[in-house]
This record gives sequence, structure tokens and C-alpha cells, in this order.
Amino acid sequence: MLASAASFAGNLKFSSFIGNNMVLQQSTQVRIWGFANPGASVSVSATWLSSPVSGKADSNGRWEVMLRTPAASFTPQTVKARSGGETVTASNVLIGEVWLCSGQSNMDMRLFGGYGTPVEGSLQEIAQSGKYKGVRHFDVQKAQALTPADDAAGEWKECNPANSPAFSAVGYFFATRLSEILNVPVGIINASWGGSVIEAWMSEGLLKDCPDVDLANASDSKVNAMYKPMIMYNAMFRPASQYSIAGILWFQGESNISISYLEYADRLTSMAELWRQDIGRGDIPFLIVELTPYDYYDGPYGYQDEHGPIVREQQFMASQRIPNAAIVGTNDLTYPYEQKQIHASQKRQIGERLCYMALLKN
Repeated sequence: MLASAASFAGNLKFSSFIGNNMVLQQSTQVRIWGFANPGASVSVSATWLSSPVSGKADSNGRWEVMLRTPAASFTPQTVKARSGGETVTASNVLIGEVWLCSGQSNMDMRLFGGYGTPVEGSLQEIAQSGKYKGVRHFDVQKAQALTPADDAAGEWKECNPANSPAFSAVGYFFATRLSEILNVPVGIINASWGGSVIEAWMSEGLLKDCPDVDLANASDSKVNAMYKPMIMYNAMFRPASQYSIAGILWFQGESNISISYLEYADRLTSMAELWRQDIGRGDIPFLIVELTPYDYYDGPYGYQDEHGPIVREQQFMASQRIPNAAIVGTNDLTYPYEQKQIHASQKRQIGERLCYMALLKN
């Protein structure tokens, strides 16, 4: 349904990414988009603009305009779209820094914990999270698509004890520390899926020349979604890529320990290039999280103990090939008793290291 804008035709709507409580990237051109009747004229105004900007819905009902944003501010703003007699409004909008978080379960793991593991220090963080008035989180709901989608389900949430437990833990610690240091609002878009292989986040065009990837698996209901090629790229990343962001945080690779692990650097490099092309803001920072220590076992895919170091090496190689990229280390962030738990509890340190690297790179 999300793959076709026709699902939204008939009434004026913003994209799910454009709404109350959002953070827009500061001092740049940001895309505001949505859906209306095919051919309808749409006028978009914002409280910081002196005059509205006009656009027109295409034959599928999708419209977009580009708005110039001011410098970061904690002052709430409003964005309105009008078409005929219809009006839609996004309120409590802040201007600041916006980052995309993506990967598998260690990125998707929530501040309240999960997967049999707590997040160290989370109770104090949740209780005090209301002090981060400028931090906002958008959780892209999990979805599959065989072709690139125009939208994805989700909504922006303010940072407070009611909402913060469901934030990506790594994303929360990154955003709150960055907001404190820069004294600006920070928005996080979390598009992650536990267990997903990197091939799920790559396009059909990138995968068609990979002999070990069967694109037919994307539409095979018998194949677990986390192993399906391209479906998350189409359904989750592509819609998110339309939003103007400052950089990307990538925490993935555990599921490629036994799947195409020798090709991982090549695929991550190609994926990063494609993602930046889709986002259209040049070589924005691409920050990689090193796989945390884990005792990989002799499981159904064969002996894997030596594959962990190989994938870490592949991650480092990718960080050297991708322009304006970096990798943050995690080898010291697993307690001895967590060596058989792939979801280590020290997410604060990972988020903080990503924050410091972002300050260096951005």
C-alpha cells in the first residue's frame, strides 16, 4: 500500500515524516511533501518564512516543495499546507540537527531494554529524559516492499519519561549528548530491523550483480523477512531518505557473520554511496559501529568463531573507503558475562562515541 501514493489520493495530507513535534535540519533546503488530489495546487507556509512556497501534485497525487530553514532554535514553529479548501498543520516544529539511525537489533534496541538484556543506566535516563526538550524521535515502523515506497508509517515523539523508553537506546544517547553539547534541538529517525542482513538495506540495482543473492527471495513468504533482499531499503529507507538529514549512524553486521561476510566491505561501501545519492546532500557523515564482542558458536551455518574478527575488519575497510566515514570501537564495551549475549548493555558509551565522532566529522 505504501508503494503507491494513490493510497493517499483524495485528501490533502503530509507525509508521515512531516508532522507535529518534528525537527527540521537547520540552515538548508528541506523537503516538505505529502499527498493530495492528482494535479492539485498546494501552498506551503512556515512561521519563519515571509511568503508561502507553491507546488503541484503529480498524477499519483504526490507533491513536494523545498523550504529554506533558519539557524537552529528551540522556538516552536508551525508548517501549514493548503490546497483548495483543505489545510493540514504541523505544530511544535523545531529547527536543529537530524540524524538517521539504521541497522539491526543493537540499533533498534530500546532504552527500556529488550532481547533479554537491560540497557545500563536506563532507569535514571528515562526518569530524567524530560529535561531534553529539544530531542525528538521518529520510529519508522517495520514494513516490506518490492519497489521503492513514497511513505512509511511512524510519528515524531517528544523526549519525556512517557515516550523515551521506546526510543532507540543508541539513538537516545547520541541525540541527548549532541543536543547538550551544541545546545540545539536534535531529531533522530530510527529505521532498523532486528536480525536484518545488509542485503535487505540495498537496492535491487545494487544486488542484481551479486551471484549469492536470490532476488526472488524478496517475494517468498517462506523466507524470514530479515533475510529478504531489498525489502527494507524499499519500504523503510527510501521514504526516510526524502527527509533532510545531517548524517547516518549504522549499527549492523551480526547477521552477516555467516552470510557474505567476505563481501561485507564492498556492499557497505556501495550501500553508503547509494544512500547518500538518495538523500541528496552530498557526502554527509556515515558513522559505523564496530560489532561488539560476542562468542559466535558452531551453529547451523557452520563454525563462526573466526568470522567476527573478519567482519570487524570488513567494517574498518569500509570506513576507509567511504568518504567522510568513520568507525567507533566497541571491543571494551562487553562485560565478561555478556560474551554469549549479542545485545550488550552498554549502549550509552556507544551513543556518546558516535556523538563525539559526529562533532569531528560534521
